[in-house]
Amino acid sequence: MTSSPELSHSQMAALERVGRVGSELAAESLSRIIGRPLRVAASSATLLPFQKVPEVLGGPEAEVVGIYLAIHGAVEGRILLVIPADRAYALTHRMYEPGEVKDADSPRFRVGVTLVADVLAASLLSALSGTTRLPLYSTPTQTVTDMAGAISSQLLAEAGAHSENVLVYRCRFECGELIAEAHWLLAPAPASMNTILEALGV
Repeated sequence: MTSSPELSHSQMAALERVGRVGSELAAESLSRIIGRPLRVAASSATLLPFQKVPEVLGGPEAEVVGIYLAIHGAVEGRILLVIPADRAYALTHRMYEPGEVKDADSPRFRVGVTLVADVLAASLLSALSGTTRLPLYSTPTQTVTDMAGAISSQLLAEAGAHSENVLVYRCRFECGELIAEAHWLLAPAPASMNTILEALGV
């Protein structure tokens, strides 16, 4: 966990707990979907300036699957979920019988990865709503495959005018020999960040 001049250690610790809850919810849901035990191997939270986001996603040219959604209700903001493209393929592949998903262009892959993305995004939203007890709603998810720099730029374009920083949750899942890492990027409006922290009691 990394603190920030703008947030105290206790505030970052409270926000990190939200990420841990979201990771556990995601692991439980994905385990049911793929029919195999999936566990959370690591979880952390960091507050970063927008321009540093591509670095933690593997570099600006890393191919990733990105899922956008907007948050409304007691909190306003944006969520971007990012999974390395090869890990998204490997995770989705386990949802089907051997040979059903031949490559990342397969229609079954697109259906599967959208389902995985929806589960992961919903898990963070549920964790945020459950831990803060705030009524939160989201728009339908939008899934794209692109370079990390382009995907994070889209988040900057949508949310950067309202916030200079983004909260990055990193979680690593393990399923047998499969290791899949995902990043949730939470970019609440400044007033909404205060609302979240107050609801968390910090």
